[in-house]
Parts: sequence; structure tokens; C-alpha cells
Amino acid sequence: MINLEFGEIKSDHDKLKLSVVSGTDSFFYGLFNENGKLLLCREGAGNAFGRDLDALLTKFEPVDARFLFSGIPFVQIPEEQYEADRFDLFFRDLYPIEKIKNLVKCTDRMAREDIMTLYPIDPGISAVIDALTLPKEVFHISTAMSNYMAEKKGVFLTVVQNHVLHIAVRKDGRFKFYNQFRCFHREDFLYFISLVLSDHELDSRSTTIHLGGHIARESSLSDLLERYLGHLEFIPEEIFGDPAANLEPHYFLDLQMVNACAL
Repeated sequence: MINLEFGEIKSDHDKLKLSVVSGTDSFFYGLFNENGKLLLCREGAGNAFGRDLDALLTKFEPVDARFLFSGIPFVQIPEEQYEADRFDLFFRDLYPIEKIKNLVKCTDRMAREDIMTLYPIDPGISAVIDALTLPKEVFHISTAMSNYMAEKKGVFLTVVQNHVLHIAVRKDGRFKFYNQFRCFHREDFLYFISLVLSDHELDSRSTTIHLGGHIARESSLSDLLERYLGHLEFIPEEIFGDPAANLEPHYFLDLQMVNACAL
């Protein structure tokens, strides 16, 4: 389990912000200061979510909390088409509706876009979040990626979460695409990135591929991508409260993306 601190945490005067990323069977917690620097990162088991969250809130007293969910199913629609009482129907022909009927319906809206993301989450997790008294919000990873790209003026963003590759595209100043792909071999990552580039008429040699998540700079996967793609840029370049932290900042991109989302 991850348990890292980057510099001194002073709850009495730092306006701490809590970011939480939901994994397959665990949660990742990050505390940021008001300057966007990561001061702490912890990992906890999925079945300990309520207990771990309560311990962090009690010890550090953050001013707000943001939660990132990256699973399926999800669907994106124009905001003008959304009707709350038709939530389940938007998943028709995409996902078995009976599997989401007992889940909690969540929605969010992309910054600078009239696009909503619809996604269900576990009712037990939702109940823990709802019970919090501090300001809080939940986001789907597609919304966080779009918001992050809009702020950073990026075109092509990829996030690796173990065997899942998340890809988002912004072109001509507008959000164009998000999807996630299961990858079991390094060639799978290259295939899906190349496919999305081609589908959006982006040149593989000149388009900057912003990359973060669970991928090492020095790895066979990075070598493969660099061989066939022209410009790879690992982001963020710096994130830690302690500049001496001997870790790759891009490993924590998902925590930074949700921290950057406005409440």
C-alpha cells in the first residue's frame, strides 16, 4: 500500500484539499495545498473506504473534497438532452439497464462545454460521500480529463491505470472524444493510441501525446511508444510539495486532474 508524504503538512494554516481516486479494488487519497502541490498520497482498500476517509478528514481537516470515478458504464450527451427521470434510458443498447437500476445515478458537466457525463456508482460509496459535511463533488475521469486539457491547452491526453488506457481528445478548441480500452500487451497501447489519432485525423509524428499514470519513463512500453509516436510528454512535470521527492510526478496525474476540477 502507498503511504507517502511530500513536505510538512500544517493543517492549522494550509487550506488543504482532498482528492480521492477510485481504483478497481482500492482508493487513492491525495492532499493538496492551495498552490496545487501534493503533500500526501495514500492508498487504502476498497472495503475500508469510510474508515480511511474519516481518519484523513479528522487528522488533516481539508476544506473540500473531490472524488474521481473511472469505471464503466458511462455515457456522454449534450446537456440540453438530459432528463433526470430518463437516466437509465441513456444507457439503453450500451449496457444492461438492469445492472445499474440499484446504483446511484451521478452526473457532471464538462467545463467550457455543454456536455454531461452520466455514470452510476456504488450506493455504499455514495452514502459515505453524501454524509460528508464539507463541500464535495464527484467527477468521472472523462470530465476531469476534458477540464484538464482545456486548462492546459492539450489536444491528446492519455492516462494509464494498470491495464486500462484512457484517451481524451480536444480539437479546434472543443472536446471531441473520450473512451477507455483494456490493454494486456504493450502493443495494445500503441494500437489504440494510433487508432484514435487516425480517427481524428491527427498526425502521429507531430501530435504531442500527453501521458500520465502507471507507466514508467524507462520501460519497454515507453520505448515502444517513443519509437512510433513523434512527441511524448509526461505530465505533470512537477507536483510535489517537497521538490526533493524522488518520484515521477506523472504517476499522480489522476489525483492532480480531479484536484483541478472546480467545485
